[in-house]
Amino acid sequence: MNVTSVRRFETVVTVGGHGRVGAATASGRTLAARSGVRTGRLPLDEADKPAALRDRLRAWPAPLVALDVWRGRTDRGVLSDRLAEGLLQVWDGPILLCGPEAAALTEPVTAVVPVDGTGVTGVVREPLARWANTFGAGPVVVVALTARHAWPDDLIAPTSDAVGALAADLARAGHDPVSVLPRPLGAEPHGTITGTILAVTRGVSGALLVVPTPRWSGPATHWFATSRGLIIAAPVPVLAVPCDPAAR
Repeated sequence: MNVTSVRRFETVVTVGGHGRVGAATASGRTLAARSGVRTGRLPLDEADKPAALRDRLRAWPAPLVALDVWRGRTDRGVLSDRLAEGLLQVWDGPILLCGPEAAALTEPVTAVVPVDGTGVTGVVREPLARWANTFGAGPVVVVALTARHAWPDDLIAPTSDAVGALAADLARAGHDPVSVLPRPLGAEPHGTITGTILAVTRGVSGALLVVPTPRWSGPATHWFATSRGLIIAAPVPVLAVPCDPAAR
């Protein structure tokens, strides 16, 4: 992937209201100041319905949307923050989301990209290329999630074609360095998928967690519930990539 052939973000639009400034709003302002792109703001009291917010956002050129998630829980895998969940359902571009545990972005930014065998995680390619083309191409840590039973006795992780292909694409997009960090699932003390990803993220300075966020749940992928759990619990901003579960 050639980063110069991918359209830049032309605007950073922060969604907030009632005088509250959270980590996503602060991160959006920092990104805009660093890159020289335009900034915009939509207060919640003027855009409290996802469809109305989507229509207003489309008036901005090539926006990166930044939104703070104030309600720190999920209900049956769905974000309790109605606006954030609604925007994940209707928006067709990446969204910078910060949950109640997240701090604002710090520089230099290192993207943390979890990858598994479902194929859904491949949708992060284009948003990361846009990020690189707008804000600069920094380091990437690809977290290769592998089922424990698939690992050999010596715990040398297999590298799947999906992991290698994504790492190669990110390198071609200008990210440097791109490192692959194998992580088995089901191993203590971070046995869950969410726990494994969060443990890696906490160890990365300036981390930006980049995850696919399917618009609906289904048996084909765990990422609907996993992405929303990460948005709530992550100590860093999450670049959410809305997609359908069949995306590759």
